[in-house]
Amino acid sequence: MRFPPNVAFVPSGPAEEGGPFRREAFCYTALEYLTWPLGGIGSAQFGLTGAGGLDRIANRHRPDVKGMSFSFAAVSFPGEPGLARVLEGPVPRWKIWTPGLYAPGRRGSCATGDTGALHHGLPRLHKAEFFHRFPFAQVRLSEPNWPLEVSLVAWSPFIPGDADASHLPVAALSYHFRNPTRARIQPVFSYHFQRTLLRERESGPDGEILRRTEAGVVVDYPATGQYPFAAGGASVEIDGALADCAWFRGGWFDVATTLWRRIAGAAAAERPPHADSPPGEGASLWLPFELEPDEEKEITVRIAWHEPRSNQRVGYPSDAASAASGGDQPAMYRPFYATRYPAVDDVAADFRARYAELQRRTASFADALHTGDVPPVLLEAVTANLGILRSPTVLRQHDGRLWLWEGCGEWSGSCPGSCTHVWNYAQAFAHLFPSLERTLRETEFLDSQDERGHQNFRASLPIGPVDHTFHAAADGQLGGIIKVWREWQLSGDTEWLWRLWPRVKASLDYCITAWDPEKTGALTKPHHNTYDIEFWGSNGMCGSVYAGALKAGVEMANALGEEAGSWPGLLERAIRHLN
Repeated sequence: MRFPPNVAFVPSGPAEEGGPFRREAFCYTALEYLTWPLGGIGSAQFGLTGAGGLDRIANRHRPDVKGMSFSFAAVSFPGEPGLARVLEGPVPRWKIWTPGLYAPGRRGSCATGDTGALHHGLPRLHKAEFFHRFPFAQVRLSEPNWPLEVSLVAWSPFIPGDADASHLPVAALSYHFRNPTRARIQPVFSYHFQRTLLRERESGPDGEILRRTEAGVVVDYPATGQYPFAAGGASVEIDGALADCAWFRGGWFDVATTLWRRIAGAAAAERPPHADSPPGEGASLWLPFELEPDEEKEITVRIAWHEPRSNQRVGYPSDAASAASGGDQPAMYRPFYATRYPAVDDVAADFRARYAELQRRTASFADALHTGDVPPVLLEAVTANLGILRSPTVLRQHDGRLWLWEGCGEWSGSCPGSCTHVWNYAQAFAHLFPSLERTLRETEFLDSQDERGHQNFRASLPIGPVDHTFHAAADGQLGGIIKVWREWQLSGDTEWLWRLWPRVKASLDYCITAWDPEKTGALTKPHHNTYDIEFWGSNGMCGSVYAGALKAGVEMANALGEEAGSWPGLLERAIRHLN
């Protein structure tokens, strides 16, 4: 797979003559703050950094965009401890000292369990270059006079038209090695991770179980009385690797220090977990290999995770929440993958079995997207926004329906509820995963709309009852009618349209009554919109959406043999008004 150099972030270099920026300052900053989301649609967990490491971007289905994980790959050479390196580039400057990083109660405080250690101080390679070919990312690592050429390709399944495969909570890290020397070399590859790979300390890690599997290591996180939503697990696999599950047990930085001594000494070993392992311990996977001069080899790390429950609940009226849970604890969000996979072992086994197929189909999409004459600046814009689909902004609940934040803060979502007047303008889901986009219409018209036709523009999580005490959003509600037409056109599913049609009619009639009661073809009454304000009187922005909704309503009514009533005449007046 080719990664075109015009999309590389180069970490260092001289100033470009006559250019507006110093190349070094501009590009290094981009590399430092870059995070490439990994995980499926609605199952985000990690991000690949510009240096080639993993940072946690989500924790228990919540954003955690500055969370750091104690997990890394390394290469060592038997008998030459000074050549051992973490397979990452330089540590970003903002990570070296961040005020408040270790503050009590800070969410996502490095995910390092009892040791408090990070791997920032371990020897690493001197240079990293980042390339992308969505949905693949590549980091090229180098150091003068080091006996290996290394690059890393990271990806998660992203296959338009296959929403379930694209939802998998998995990621692959494929390390490619080449021997540029004139002698045979015998490196040792290793991958190391702590038991709190997916967990912050407040999750209640007591009782975690570290166990060896046929292909790697699994960490199980049981639920506790204080944290009933903390159950889950993580799996890390490397085919043919040895597994050392008996790390040194110490405090402070003892674990990281002792671990590095083993790495530098290329101490590959198979060791079972300690019988009385404390929380926060970890495991290493070791794979020695040989390379003749100019020979190449690829080693793949497969990571899977499984968090079947959460403490996420948004937007329920208090009485509806009680009813939804039978008068007991309010309903909470559960991810869709938990309905298909009972445990992390099942996720890992499916990814292992279908790895070649999922990689091929994902690469096929990448080839289609990046092969052609689309201007690079446009392709950059498109792929940058596609990354949002794999970010913590997107959730997919137990019944397969999407639920969306407007965006992400550092430790929480920003503005909940698949907001109709924000997501009104998105196109990616509709054209790449139309079955998921249709679930948003179902939520809007079947769950978030009352009998009058008033829509609450923010859906609850889990999707269910909402109140109707605030303004409807004119652009969001009218835009939803246009999008029902769009989803019907894309799918050809007239049965689906019939199911929503009574609610669509009620919605459009409500909009006319609420904002154009005199049927002038213009929205003359105050109407809420995406600026979080009310427009007073006619305007082109919402007026054009009004005309589009009337047009869509007329076309759907005609196709279904239904009466369109006053809509055709209103449409003519709306068009004249806009002109």
